Amino acid sequence: MRAVVQAAQDGDMRAADILLRRLWPERNGRPVTLPQLPPVHTAADLPATTEAILRATCNGELTPEEAEMLTRLLQTHFRALQLCELDARLRAIEERIESEP
Repeated sequence: MRAVVQAAQDGDMRAADILLRRLWPERNGRPVTLPQLPPVHTAADLPATTEAILRATCNGELTPEEAEMLTRLLQTHFRALQLCELDARLRAIEERIESEP
C-alpha cells in the first residue's frame, strides 16, 4: 500500500486511480428519469405505473435491472401506503369504540 501511495505521489496515474477507487467506490446504477410514471396513491394506480416501467424497458430506456429495482421501490411504496391505510382504519375503529357508551 505504501508503494502505491508513493507511486501516486510521484505522478503514477494508475496508482492514483487504484487509490481513488478504494476511497470513492464507483456507483452502481445511474440516475433514472421517467417523467411518464404516474403517481401511485392506491392499488388501482399500480398497473399503469408498472406498465410504464415495462414500456420503458422494452423501449430501451431502462435496463431490466433498473426496471426490477423500480418495481421493488414500488412494492415498498405500496406497503407503506397499505400501512397508512391500516393505521387510519384502526384509529377510526378505536375512536368508534371509545365513543360508544
